[in-house]
Amino acid sequence: MASLFLAKDGIARWVPPPDPDRPPLPYLPGFVVDITEHVPPAPYYSSMEGWRISHGSLRSITQTKLVVTYPPRDSDTTTTPPFNPKTAQLTITNHIAVRDGRGAQLVLCSVVPRGHGLKCEPFTAVAKIFDPLYYCFANKHSDIFVGPVDVVDAADRSYSQEAAAYEHLQQVGETGSFAPEYYGAWTFSLPISHEGVVRSRAVRLILIEYLDGACMRELCSDPRSLSYDEGYRLSIFAKLLDGCVRYSHKRLSWRGECLILPKHVILIPGPVWTSASQATPRVVLIDYLHAVVDDRSARRHRRPATKLPANPIDWFWTRHRFLDFDGWRPQHWDANDRPYQEWLMKEFGGDNASKYLPLREDFKLAPPQYFVCSPDLDYRPLSSKYPRPPRFVDYVPPRELAKEDTEGAEAMNG
Repeated sequence: MASLFLAKDGIARWVPPPDPDRPPLPYLPGFVVDITEHVPPAPYYSSMEGWRISHGSLRSITQTKLVVTYPPRDSDTTTTPPFNPKTAQLTITNHIAVRDGRGAQLVLCSVVPRGHGLKCEPFTAVAKIFDPLYYCFANKHSDIFVGPVDVVDAADRSYSQEAAAYEHLQQVGETGSFAPEYYGAWTFSLPISHEGVVRSRAVRLILIEYLDGACMRELCSDPRSLSYDEGYRLSIFAKLLDGCVRYSHKRLSWRGECLILPKHVILIPGPVWTSASQATPRVVLIDYLHAVVDDRSARRHRRPATKLPANPIDWFWTRHRFLDFDGWRPQHWDANDRPYQEWLMKEFGGDNASKYLPLREDFKLAPPQYFVCSPDLDYRPLSSKYPRPPRFVDYVPPRELAKEDTEGAEAMNG
């Protein structure tokens, strides 16, 4: 039976009941399975939409029983299953992000298509496997109560949302450029023994392009990154901002703000340390867990279609979107918005502005600000290591300050 206890931090923590039937995580190199093409259910963007079990029942059930009792959702009235679905054999060759309790598992795999007149030559892909049996059963994101999570609903929601996002991006011509290539949604079956009965359970996955490049998360943490040419580094930011407004124009948005995080950005090819000058690489945004296809959500009436995308200046006028890119963004951006805004105006204003909608307002550059090294002020650079905003003081240039000090001393000496 599940238990509940109050931890030292004051948070009520729920502990899942013993689950002896739950098998170990199987998604390791050497795992082989036959997969079948699948049409996902329509995406839903709220857990309330997929509610199939009460919270009280969820607290007393094992994760295995939950997964066996409530199979993943299938195609619904808004989707049409394929008449003669494709099949393939999938072999896991390496892990990318695999851990019991992490949610979707990411693995590198070899895929061999079968039949349908296709060349049965294997190709390499990344499989994102939405297996609720290896989602975290306890809600660790609550500050008040750590209770059970409907892992079947969580996996269904993630699968339907990401598949919908990739399908949409494929239709509007973004896959293979700012988004990875998309190789479709699939399903497979695994045996499971529960309460002495062996049965089969379905697991969903999507296949996407394997990106052989460099992740911005690793680049931002490497102290050598600031030695790259600043123009090269800024070209990455320009592609990111342009891609985000282009996505919005093509009816893909994010819950909350557009998530530009270093871990979601891949550069192909990765930068070369020994090269003095480098061409701008392909910049790819990955992970569409929080993406919303506007025309498939209840919010679609809120944003009218336009002929051109919004100007990135409108969306990104303040530099807070790049705070996580510490170690890549220019260091002189840390003290003040002005140099960042000047770069924005140069990059997306002038002749380049014709690619976008007119600006919604007349943006004014931030006034210069300077650090004052006083004991009662926090003058550290703003970075991920120091998340508190520094306290800025408007400050006259040093030459004028020296002049004022001289005049003040003369006055005191009378």
